[in-house]
Amino acid sequence: GSTSTSTTASTEVVAAVAGHRIRVKGLFLNVSAAAVTNLAFHSAAVNISGDLDLASGDEFILPLAPADSQTGWFQTAVGAALNLSQTNGGTAAIIGGAVVYTVVP
Repeated sequence: GSTSTSTTASTEVVAAVAGHRIRVKGLFLNVSAAAVTNLAFHSAAVNISGDLDLASGDEFILPLAPADSQTGWFQTAVGAALNLSQTNGGTAAIIGGAVVYTVVP
């Protein structure tokens, strides 16, 4: 799926699926901002990616995880949405990109 946001709050990237996890297999993001932007992927409200500090024009890439990977790069809790949050001193950045994911029990 693709994502684009310009809010300073949390944005749902992939909707929750009852009884299933969202497993991120790869992604890329690019940022357009006046200041360094802190990004993080969340399972509900829990940070599952670690903090990513990106400046304007920066790109962040996670190559496709091996096909035999049991967890991919990170995954949500069962029944939780995959959210992306950003903060950068109150000014929203424009974030674009795509997420490759699978839905697993």
